[in-house]
Amino acid sequence: MKNIIKRIAILSLLITLAIAQDVDFLFEKANEHYQQENFREAIKLYEDILRNGQESGKLYYNLGNAYYKIDEIGKAVLYYEKALVLMPEDENLAFNLKLANVKVQDRIQVPEDSFIIKVHQKFINLFSIYVWSVLFSVFVLMAALVFFISVWLAKYDLKFLRNFALIAIVMAMVSGYPTLQKHQKEELTSKGVVLETVVDVFAAPDSESTRLFNIHEGTVFTILDIDGSWFKIELLDGKQGWVSRDDCGEV
Repeated sequence: MKNIIKRIAILSLLITLAIAQDVDFLFEKANEHYQQENFREAIKLYEDILRNGQESGKLYYNLGNAYYKIDEIGKAVLYYEKALVLMPEDENLAFNLKLANVKVQDRIQVPEDSFIIKVHQKFINLFSIYVWSVLFSVFVLMAALVFFISVWLAKYDLKFLRNFALIAIVMAMVSGYPTLQKHQKEELTSKGVVLETVVDVFAAPDSESTRLFNIHEGTVFTILDIDGSWFKIELLDGKQGWVSRDDCGEV
């Protein structure tokens, strides 16, 4: 029985390594096609990697670049937005996303954020949700560990341990806040992107209902609800309605 388990473990490891090597090969090959301006071939290979269940910020970023080069702005914005979730502070990504948005026909005007809100968002986006959650966990564990050590050594007057525990608790609270904020934004709120040239927005999840307005390729929206093959969406200016899921991509 032990030999069988061992063989299965070795086989699984070999399969994992083979898949990783195959993905690396596809990624390098896709990058070569991109450098040679064979953008459609690069896209095909990047998407093959996605179909293999692999994803990364760099993969989404490169895919967005390739779609931008062939002027498919909707898909470029979609993959830039996907990359942004994994690489929130990447300056090249932010710049390219702005370039893509310049080509989006819809110009949704929203009030400019105040200085305090900008600083707040800068702090929240300092790290990804993964890094923030790791920091939060580390500080909580440190605080708990120091607390138990101080209880164990209660007969000694180890004031520095109490101070250290207090600092760890404060840091846990500091890192816990952006973790919660990013969780609410990224995990509980979904975004979508229009992929077709023009998409009608309806009053209900039914193409026979009242058409409210239309939106264009590359427009980003928040998904409020899903009803079968329909998204209930909200734009940055607060407009709401229903669009067909077939015309959009989900970030």
